[in-house]
Amino acid sequence: MAIVHVNVIGFYTAVAEALEPKLRDRPLAVATAGRSRRMLLDVSRQAVAAGLDRGMLLERAKRQCRDLMVLDPMPDAYDRAMDALVNEAVRYSPAVEPAGPGHVFVDLNGTERLWGTALDAAESMRTGILDQYRLDPSLGVARNKLVSKVATRVVRPTGLCEVMIGSEREFLSPLPIGHLPTVEDDLLIELRELNLRIIADIVSLGPDALRAAFGPQGRSLFKAAQGEDDTPVRFMTTPAPHVTEPFAFPGQTNDDAVLLAALWRVCSRCARRLRKTALGARRAVLAITYADGQRVRRSGRFGECTLSDFVIFEMAERLFRAAYQRRVRLKSISLRLDHLSYPDAQMYLFDLKRERRDLLTALDAIRDRFGEDAIDLAAFRGTTHQRRDRQGAFQGASPGNQPRNSEISR
Repeated sequence: MAIVHVNVIGFYTAVAEALEPKLRDRPLAVATAGRSRRMLLDVSRQAVAAGLDRGMLLERAKRQCRDLMVLDPMPDAYDRAMDALVNEAVRYSPAVEPAGPGHVFVDLNGTERLWGTALDAAESMRTGILDQYRLDPSLGVARNKLVSKVATRVVRPTGLCEVMIGSEREFLSPLPIGHLPTVEDDLLIELRELNLRIIADIVSLGPDALRAAFGPQGRSLFKAAQGEDDTPVRFMTTPAPHVTEPFAFPGQTNDDAVLLAALWRVCSRCARRLRKTALGARRAVLAITYADGQRVRRSGRFGECTLSDFVIFEMAERLFRAAYQRRVRLKSISLRLDHLSYPDAQMYLFDLKRERRDLLTALDAIRDRFGEDAIDLAAFRGTTHQRRDRQGAFQGASPGNQPRNSEISR
């Protein structure tokens, strides 16, 4: 097995520097646009050296680094850059899987006669990306996706790292626990409270102790700590993974309470399915169907990868208000979550706080045992009545109940 992970560190700022090389000489950050309390989505290497990091409030960042240059997100440029990375990768193998901004997995199995060893192919790939697109990635070569991704974190911000087959456990053992892609910030805090610092500490506990402490998540954590991962690289011709949840109203309705309850239900079910796969979504697509057959579709991008019921609902409620502009009863709604990838550990803390994660974990456990409808949040049972404005736009819980760092499109 030979899997390559291509990782452009600081992808948003790296794209900006590739478009305008003069930006390389100063600290650079990309921040959420159009908000009073703007947050850093990405920072350049110079900004990291100045003590800045993703998730920091812009006001604080400017106080700490007075010569910081701040840019708004450029979604079109990021899409073009991702297309460029994929186009370079497919020269070496048809098994290429985009895995979030600046991340691409490439399966090089069976390509030895064309490109030589996986290490040679990875070096050639890295040179091509740097020369043609002025993006300087880190690449990891390993038996599976998980270890290859960790390898890129070891050599970041740029370089090439190969993990020999059979040495995965030895490679991972001395590394900090935060290097594991499946360990988000709040879980990292819990592990440190147990005095676990390096990946070898997780293995030493054993699967039973981890399961007792963290539930079903403990088993996957133990497997990851040993470098086990059987997730295949998806071919470009294979449909992108997604989660879709439709809901047909028993009777056509425009009752706000019923609509809110149904919207929460599809969001909660989609999020639960995501958590079972340990993947998060970067885009939501909401479709509504009126009683007269007209169908309206709206989509929006999350600022960061998410698998939280609450964050997904905030986005879905916003999309609903954008789509539902007629005072006509609805026949059905449908929510699709796609652009799936592993949640970024550095940004995950701002998505799902420990209290909410514990709450959702408990809800998942109850539903696993007693069924989907065994328990839900009371506010979304349809008992809370909302008001609709003159255009029929659904107002939701509050005017400020908006998804952070998101983009919305028709």
